[in-house]
Amino acid sequence: MHVLQHWGDTRPPAELRIQPRLAPAYRVALAVVLSAAAVLSLYLIVVLWTTPTPGWWFSLLFTIMILGMAVGFWAGFIGALQAGAGRERASARWAETVHAVRATPGVIVSRDVATSDDGSVLRFELTVRTGQESTVTGTWRPRSASRRLLQSQVPGVGGAARVWRVGGAADEPVVIEALDPTVTAHAEGSGIEKYAD
Repeated sequence: MHVLQHWGDTRPPAELRIQPRLAPAYRVALAVVLSAAAVLSLYLIVVLWTTPTPGWWFSLLFTIMILGMAVGFWAGFIGALQAGAGRERASARWAETVHAVRATPGVIVSRDVATSDDGSVLRFELTVRTGQESTVTGTWRPRSASRRLLQSQVPGVGGAARVWRVGGAADEPVVIEALDPTVTAHAEGSGIEKYAD
């Protein structure tokens, strides 16, 4: 999902503007921290079952809580690794096929916006109709903490969109472009083409 200040030219985006995969050093550091947390969790469980407690139900309850937290953190880490690998594959596939990418005009038919406490947009999802029965859905997320949008900058239902894709295959990367509705008409021709990721 790319948010534009104006439509610009008709060339497809050179790259997918998505969050990069975690750097190898961060992946290793997280794996080490999670492994240490798993060892600590096992130690705590042993302590729970080998020292006096109010009863077996107490030990069981806290065992389930500790195991649940450890498993949850590992599941989140593995999910993040898989999502990052998927984004990397999509970026590589886009680079391979960008010469064959074609644009299709569309209309935004629905949107779903998630915001933070300060009102900035954490993510939004748009569904775009590109034909009588054909729709495509895309999600926008900031690539960094400094690249946030306000709710008023999220393209609205009924707005125009442009969908870039190679073909109809479900596994091919797709880019949806839509305009920032807060940009006024005099911004056209200002030379600033892309407003946000």
